[in-house]
Amino acid sequence: MHHAYMVRARYGTGVFLKLNKRNCGMRIRLTPFDCDMLRIHWRIDGENYYFIASGVMGSQFSAFLSAVYGLYEEEDQSHYLHCKYNKNIIYEYPHNREDKKYCIKSKITWDGEGPFYTISFTRIGEHIGPILDPNTPDPIHVKIESTRQPFKECIIDGRDLCYAVARGCTEALKKYGFKGYTKTSGGYDVGDSFSVEKLLFVKAYALGALDICKAEECWKNPNSWRQIEATNFEKEMELLLFDM
Repeated sequence: MHHAYMVRARYGTGVFLKLNKRNCGMRIRLTPFDCDMLRIHWRIDGENYYFIASGVMGSQFSAFLSAVYGLYEEEDQSHYLHCKYNKNIIYEYPHNREDKKYCIKSKITWDGEGPFYTISFTRIGEHIGPILDPNTPDPIHVKIESTRQPFKECIIDGRDLCYAVARGCTEALKKYGFKGYTKTSGGYDVGDSFSVEKLLFVKAYALGALDICKAEECWKNPNSWRQIEATNFEKEMELLLFDM
């Protein structure tokens, strides 16, 4: 059962935004240690899983954040491609316009210089991007494979997954800072580094505050066909600072 706590964040414009804390049923904790290693604790479906990711061997929790963010990227479906590959994200589209079901898959691997882990996400439904209706289910199939822990498969809600990810990142950043977290998780310039844009989106989706990610101003770029967009920096900073 989710327990919500309403908090109002005020911006320089005097506008208030209602952000709701809640219990998402999951917990993620990030602990950098031993120069280039990151310990990840993920409580999911009532069970505790522990991972070690080496910065020397590859990406650490930033890969997890990117994999979750990738499940919600709004890709163009105009050609109804059967499968589109983008780095570690696979988009499988319907063969025809009548079938509106899509499938997005993402996968990450962590090498702990001994233990090895693979986490796979699969999102199936009629929505490519984020689901705006809070009453519409957003199921994600999770598969965890590890050389040291039992095989795990379960289905969780996408908003809950985003909440756990955003909370874990927020707590780590508040404890270590952006630079401190990167340096602590990788003493040899291989430390973890979060994408602020991806973290903002994942946190906004988890809190039902996606309007923060929308441009408040747009104008034509004379040197390109793309328009210039400006989001509200103060709102974005308030969102990043919000305790979950």
